[in-house]
Amino acid sequence: MRSRFDVVVVGNGILGMTCARELQRRDSRISVAVVGPREAPAGASRAAGAMLGCVGEVTRYTLASSAGREKFELSLEAHGLWPEFLAELQDEAGGEHVDSVVGTHVILNGRSGFLDSENYVSLRAVVDAYGVRSEVDVEIPGLRPSPDSRPLRSVFLPDEGAVDALGVLRCLSESNRRAGVESLDAQVVAIESSGESVEGVRLSTGTVIPTNAVLVAAGAFSTPLLNSVLPPASVQPVFAGSGVALLTRRVLGEGFNSVVRSVNRAGSCGLHVIPFEGATEYLGATNVIFREPETLPHVGIVHFLAESAIDQLDTNISYSRILSTRIGNRPVPLDTFPLLGPTAVDGLSLVTGTFRDGFHASPLLARMAATEVLGGDGPRFPEVFHPMRRPIENWTQQESIEDFAFEAVSGAYENGMRLSRFMDHEDLAEMFRARALAFYESTGTGVGLAPDVLNFLMQSRKDPTDVDHVVEYLSAVERG
Repeated sequence: MRSRFDVVVVGNGILGMTCARELQRRDSRISVAVVGPREAPAGASRAAGAMLGCVGEVTRYTLASSAGREKFELSLEAHGLWPEFLAELQDEAGGEHVDSVVGTHVILNGRSGFLDSENYVSLRAVVDAYGVRSEVDVEIPGLRPSPDSRPLRSVFLPDEGAVDALGVLRCLSESNRRAGVESLDAQVVAIESSGESVEGVRLSTGTVIPTNAVLVAAGAFSTPLLNSVLPPASVQPVFAGSGVALLTRRVLGEGFNSVVRSVNRAGSCGLHVIPFEGATEYLGATNVIFREPETLPHVGIVHFLAESAIDQLDTNISYSRILSTRIGNRPVPLDTFPLLGPTAVDGLSLVTGTFRDGFHASPLLARMAATEVLGGDGPRFPEVFHPMRRPIENWTQQESIEDFAFEAVSGAYENGMRLSRFMDHEDLAEMFRARALAFYESTGTGVGLAPDVLNFLMQSRKDPTDVDHVVEYLSAVERG
């Protein structure tokens, strides 16, 4: 190992490795290191289904604000880079093959709440507004749900699909090795600085690796690193969106030949199946926010995922064999928008907080990161996602309360809730509104939070100090 590097990338997931590749490609004379544990526990990339889609991710919130539109258009631009990026990557890795899937069916079925319908309408509107190729209500090979879970509507997106995440990571690792990027199997626990400028990174062993440029791409593990070098409350906290998936081998039935997914749902990225070679199928996914990354899957979440896949995708999945259970943690900033660009410490930049979009957006974000670190011409991070910004307020408190109640009711239906004949769903919504209002009144914050984040903070089964942590941050922001 070198005694010093020109650039140290902290994080060896898709973003860290893609950024390192782009940095080395831009300037072969510099020394670049990627630092992260080889067996990264519960990182998002190694658990990802890696759907290559942006229209399939659309919700009713996607284009509701200028920041939302900026994020979607970034994702759309990244989507166009994937064919060339994947071809180059396989060639750079010596011709290694990466399994991929072409085409995505997005379904709307009745095993959900009203939120699914609104998200489906929004998706169709985006298809029309951006001229995206699509077909409506076509046959979906492999789809064999239980009779009460048949799709009401569907959209086929022929230009979306998925890629084998582990295959991409293997190619990146080999491509970087051949290009001269050093991969260090180590854990960074702090960033060293003089106060104004970066000086290096400190490992869990106590070793300090000197450098004048650090790029943090540590995903859901970013906040402790940033707290080690930046002033309190200068960057919003990044939470862990814990997701569970199952890798299965099909035993009965014809299986699928494309991605099949529901629209995005309350608190999750939608139920989906991704078929890969060898009769394997990736079943995902869930999203439960925690303050810190989870490393072991919850029994209840695994049960919910398996039941949903069997009922809503193909009843023959009940015969499939489970090859592995995967758990990953998506990086979720307080305002749910990415943290991209330089910080107040010279030489320290961030490319994190990408929530569900990190894998898909990685080819474009890597180009932006290389421009940030090395200068010169090239795409740049959107200023709206500057990491030291105030939280983007997509919701007023009243809108936050209404949307939280709406998502909570929809989530209850997705989990099989049945109301008494003497109750209406609006009665349930009113109960959730009251809870959300009480939360805001008790914390005294004037900021409207995203429904996902509000739900996380109101779950008393988690650590009660989670709320204190957020309130302290918001109070510091409001004090300026």
